[in-house]
Order: sequence, then structure tokens, then C-alpha cells
Amino acid sequence: MERNNDFGFDMQDPFNPMSQYEQGYMYYKFLTQQIEYKIKCKELENLTSKVG
Repeated sequence: MERNNDFGFDMQDPFNPMSQYEQGYMYYKFLTQQIEYKIKCKELENLTSKVG
């Protein structure tokens, strides 16, 4: 099977269950990191507004 490298990464078989699991995990991990970052920013904003 030939892999397409036009995008700079190896294209995985979309029907491979393990590949789908890994992609779902990475997507979930990315989203939770974004949410945690926004929460930390809000906490910092609240702390600095109380001080000033």
C-alpha cells in the first residue's frame, strides 16, 4: 500500500480501528488541554483583578 506524503505525515488507514482510537484520543487530549489552558487564564485574570 502506497502512502501519501503530500501533507508531511503518513496517512493512516481510516478504517483501522486502532488508528481511529488514536485519532480520537489525540483530539480529546488536545481539547482538554485547551480547556485547562482557558481555565488557568481565567484564574490568573481573577487573581490579578483582585490585586489591582
